[in-house]
Amino acid sequence: MQLALNACQCAAEPPFTTLDAQYHPPHAHRSLVRHDPRKLPQGQISMGQIRELVAARAFPLCMTTMYQRLTSEHHLKHYGRMQFNLFLKAIGLPLEQALLFFRQQFAPR
Repeated sequence: MQLALNACQCAAEPPFTTLDAQYHPPHAHRSLVRHDPRKLPQGQISMGQIRELVAARAFPLCMTTMYQRLTSEHHLKHYGRMQFNLFLKAIGLPLEQALLFFRQQFAPR
């Protein structure tokens, strides 16, 4: 009886009211402005910091593994590239530097 009561209470409140706010920060609607790569805004990283972050164990284990495979074999499968690219975007790597990073990593093959 208690379980049915809890299910009814949960159904009364929409379960995903805060989900949109978590994945769409307030600044997401702003237009993109080109930044000087030498002056990165606070909260962004540069391409040169990726190796340091991996060495400092700041990356999750799955992303560390992808980074190690990328640097050793110079190849990631399609979904691996997508996930690694989205992770780099989430931690603040600008698009221009992400393109340079992937260009450098895939070129030595």
